[in-house]
Amino acid sequence: MLANSQAIRGCFTVVSIFFIIMSLTGCPNMVLEKEQVTAEEFVPDGHLLASPTIKNEQNNSSPIPNIIGSTPPKLPSFRGASASHYSITAVNVPVVELLFQVAKDAGRQIDLYKGIKGNVTINALNQPLEKILERISEQAGFMFSVEGNTIKVQPDLPEWRNYKVDYVNVSKVSEDSIDMRMMVSSPAGGGAGKSTKGSFSRVTVKSEHNFWKKLEENVKLLAQLDPSNKKGKIAQNTVINPEAGVISVYTSAKKHKAIKKYIRDVTIRVERQVLIEATVVEVLLNDQFQAGIDWSVLDGRAFGKSGGLKLSSPSFGLSTGANSGFSVATLNPSGAVGGIATGDWNILANLQLLKTFGDSKVLSSPKIMAINNQTALLKVVENLVYFTVDVNTTAATATTVGLTTYESEINTVPVGFTMSVTPFVSENGNVTLNVRPTISRKVGEVLDPNPALKEAGVENNIPIIQEKEMSSVLLLKDGQTAVIGGLIEDLDTQNRLGLPWFSDIPVIGNLFSSQKDRTKKTELVIFIRPTIIKNPDISNGDLQQVGRFLKTHPNNKVK
Repeated sequence: MLANSQAIRGCFTVVSIFFIIMSLTGCPNMVLEKEQVTAEEFVPDGHLLASPTIKNEQNNSSPIPNIIGSTPPKLPSFRGASASHYSITAVNVPVVELLFQVAKDAGRQIDLYKGIKGNVTINALNQPLEKILERISEQAGFMFSVEGNTIKVQPDLPEWRNYKVDYVNVSKVSEDSIDMRMMVSSPAGGGAGKSTKGSFSRVTVKSEHNFWKKLEENVKLLAQLDPSNKKGKIAQNTVINPEAGVISVYTSAKKHKAIKKYIRDVTIRVERQVLIEATVVEVLLNDQFQAGIDWSVLDGRAFGKSGGLKLSSPSFGLSTGANSGFSVATLNPSGAVGGIATGDWNILANLQLLKTFGDSKVLSSPKIMAINNQTALLKVVENLVYFTVDVNTTAATATTVGLTTYESEINTVPVGFTMSVTPFVSENGNVTLNVRPTISRKVGEVLDPNPALKEAGVENNIPIIQEKEMSSVLLLKDGQTAVIGGLIEDLDTQNRLGLPWFSDIPVIGNLFSSQKDRTKKTELVIFIRPTIIKNPDISNGDLQQVGRFLKTHPNNKVK
């Protein structure tokens, strides 16, 4: 009996040991199967890993996996994310599962709102956590934010956002036109009067600038949602307040990102400023230079070889004068010895160079600041006053006497230098100038041919104005100077010498005097230099050379 009980206890012990061994070998297979991720969801090494990436070598020949410690290594916290990078690889993985795995491996909490769906394929190597989340959000179309140790993920639903734009509420419309007419009249046959033939041509340059209108149109296009979306029609909304400089847009976060970038790029462009300096010089040509200034004489000698003057076009433009073709040259701003375009705007020093061709004098030297792509007007003129007279005569009757009344109307005409210029600053620092200089002067007077004035014995003089103008587009580098020349005209002079008193006697005064008539040619030269202003400060900025001319400048203390 005792032997039988011992035998039964021995069998029970063997069976117990057998079941214990089977349970020990079966438990790891269950855990591995639970933790195993199919290839359709994750590829090997698909978990979020802290940099540097550590891979565990696994021997597939052994059914028993390596022993893993109960306490996993501590990953870097989000507070140090600026110095920590992660790697992740996923192929066609549901975004919800991927986000949970990312938060788990990064040691973060995560809140997923309703509506997050879709699959994601991503391969990110050594990137910050926020960058990885941003790339995932671009594919799945959601918004995320990191608040402390929690990642919040919400659907990309439309929302209102405000954008501030600092720009003046003004619109400009400018139109310049040049008309050229030629009319020929000839008597018509059969006493039918006269027939008139002629030609007419007009060159019109029109520009319209309405910043806020264009900005609103473009922002509405960027904020437009998917037309297939049922909420698209009610979600498209843009409100602009130009007086306050605020734009309110109702759209998705993805659209808001594009709108923010667009507004930033636009404001950077429109806020660029250009200082435009112009100098008009008149040269009374010597006899050996009656054809005009020979710029090739100055090339490489007077202006320096490194910043030499090169004629870019022999003659072009439009002018009302007979001998007034335009020529354009450029001065490089790099190291021209005594050059106009080097350092300060030293035009006085370069007048000595132009005196090679004759006496030179500066007629005007205006300077003006202009915003990028905005038209600026330089105007240095004298308003010449003249009158137009009307004569009204009432015939006499049996009861009234004849009455003549005179009415005069004052008129003004600008005489001097006027130039409209529109600068555009490109990304590489080049400046495109749309310039239109106009030079006018009084050359004489003519009697008003009104028959009523002649009948009444009234003489009224009207000034004769000579005008020369051109319109052109120039491409210059920052600080480079354009030279516009070729504005040549004849100047008639009369020199009368004689004996005092006797030369003034009528008829016989010519016997005691002599008169010498002489015609000389003058050429007008226009220098234009654009300078990009990045820091418009007269003390420490780009306008220091202008500041010294102001009385309020620290270096110009009144003694």
